This record gives sequence, structure tokens and C-alpha cells, in this order.
Amino acid sequence: MKEKIKNLLFYGGLTKEEYHTIRPQISEENRKSLIVFSILGVLGFGGGLTACILIGIKPFIIIYSISLFLMALFLILETTVAKKYPIISHIGAYVHIAIVLGVGISVGAMQPTERTTLLLPFYIFSAGMFCVRPILQMFLFFVTEIVYIAIMSNIQAPEAFRMNLINTLIFCVLGALTGIYFVSIKYGKHHTDNINKHLIETDQLTGLRNRRSYERELMLIKLEKRPVTIWVFDINGLKHANDSLGHDAGDELIIGAAQCIKDTFGSYGRSFRIGGDEFTVISNNSPEDQDELIRKFKIAQSSWHGSKVNELSVSLGVASIEDNYEEMLDNTIKKADAMMYENKNKYYMETGKDRRV
Repeated sequence: MKEKIKNLLFYGGLTKEEYHTIRPQISEENRKSLIVFSILGVLGFGGGLTACILIGIKPFIIIYSISLFLMALFLILETTVAKKYPIISHIGAYVHIAIVLGVGISVGAMQPTERTTLLLPFYIFSAGMFCVRPILQMFLFFVTEIVYIAIMSNIQAPEAFRMNLINTLIFCVLGALTGIYFVSIKYGKHHTDNINKHLIETDQLTGLRNRRSYERELMLIKLEKRPVTIWVFDINGLKHANDSLGHDAGDELIIGAAQCIKDTFGSYGRSFRIGGDEFTVISNNSPEDQDELIRKFKIAQSSWHGSKVNELSVSLGVASIEDNYEEMLDNTIKKADAMMYENKNKYYMETGKDRRV
């Protein structure tokens, strides 16, 4: 029970590990929301500041000026560097919630009657704006509560103050519960989407990404025009293992090859199984790293031993692309394939094995 409450307050009902898998989606969702909200904030606070200057309400000139500055600042950050530095979106979400609650305090303090009722929509609205940790959102709510009470205690009669104190406490709790509810729904949706995406784009036998994911990655490379290194792999002797030892032995070779690829290239890029015994890695390593990675992969192969098959042999090919035209990417893949088949032919010539059996 304690663990469930902790997960609800800190991770929206997910575990810590599940939460960290969805953080990129949370950051991107907050970034997009912050852009929209910042534009509205700049327009709203800009208009409010103009009105206050014309009327001459000095306290609100300061409030609107600070709010306008923060909105403009985060609008610039979210449209320029936030995608590269997601922490900006996390901080921005809390700042924007604080601004909304601050406006709620200001509006409530200005109204002569029903002050606390006016604070309720600001609690509810701010709770559903962004994906943030419920415990920190609750902290902001209760800080708002304390500030609001401090202000009201100086401008209200004791009887009215006691009534408003009860009301604001109720609204604060409602806002906190609403925040927990909204966040748990959003986090749950992101987690479910991740699971579905993982199932759709993962090869079930090896745990590597599948051909669907590979083709999607190639499309992204062409769109983003980024330099990559293409590695292609093909297992030697898989047909012979299937025919002579059974398909369990063949599966063992496939899983073994996938493990060697993951162990060698896991920190350099993404690994894919694109066919029965065909694998690809799309990496970001420099061409200077290729010889060292090939050496490590050969060591991983020679160290592998299965329960049904004693040894593993995989032919590989590699080619890099520095300029990112679509034709050049296709040619890079063809170069890597050509190198792999050359190494495959060399393996069968050196071992004297018949590749047809």
C-alpha cells in the first residue's frame, strides 16, 4: 500500500522505471503545451500590462511585467533549445503553474466578494495543464494556499476570513486530487503507448527492433539528413544448423548473433533484425571507430557457445555516410551489403563448407 501511494504521488501511478521510460514523451508534451500557453500568456499579460499602464495601477504593472517577461522567456526557450534540453520544459511547466496560481491569488484579492470561489478554477485549470509530478504540484498548491491566507488575513474581517480559510482548503485539496487524476491518466496513456509501440516494433525472438522499426528509422534519417554508419550482418551456416540439428538450434544461433550485436553496438546505435538471419545496426560512431568495433564483435562471436551449437559465425559489412541525400543513404546500404557478401563468400571458401546446405 505504501509503495502504491509513493508511486502515485511521485510517478503518477507508475513505477520509477516505467516513469523514466516515458520522460521523453512528457517533456515533448509539456514543450508543445508551453508554446501554446506562452503565446496566450504573452498576449494576455501584454494586454493587461497595457491596460494597467493606461489606468495607472502600479502594483499590477509589476505583476503583469514579471509574468509577461517569464512567458516571453519560456516561449523563446521552448521554440529554440528545449527540445535539446528537456529539463527546460520540466522547469517551465512548474513556473507556468505558479503563474496561473499567482493570477488566481491576484484576482481573488481584487474582488470584494466571493474571493475564494474565484480561486477554484485556477486550481483546477493549473492541475490539468501539464504533465508534472503530483507531489510537486501539490507543494505548489499548498504554497499558494499559504500565500492566499496570508493576504486575506490582512484584508478580511475575522468571520469572513474563517469561512474563506475553510473554502480555500477545500479548493486546494480538490485541485491536488484533480492533478493526481489528470497526471495518472496522462502517464498511463504514455506508458500504454510505449508498450504497444514496443510490441509492434520489436522482434519477439531476439528482443531487437524489427523490420518495421528499421524502415521507419531509415525514413527519419532521410528526413533529418543526419550522418550515420550502416552495419549489416548475416549468420553463416544457419540453414545447415536448422537441417541437421533442428530449428531450436537455428533459433539459438539467431539469439546468439543478436546478443553479440547488442553487446558490441548497444551503446553506439540501434540494432534491428530485418530477416531470418539478417541484422542491421544504424550507429552514430565515427569511421575511426569501425576497426575497434569489428574487433570487439569478432571477440564476442568467438566467445559465444550455445547448448545445441558450439560456435557462431557472422559475416558483416559496414559503410558510412557523411552527406545525407536519399540516394547516398541507399548507396551506403548497398556498399555495406556488398562488403558483407564478400566476407560471407570468403568464410565459405576458407572453411570449405557448402553454403547451400
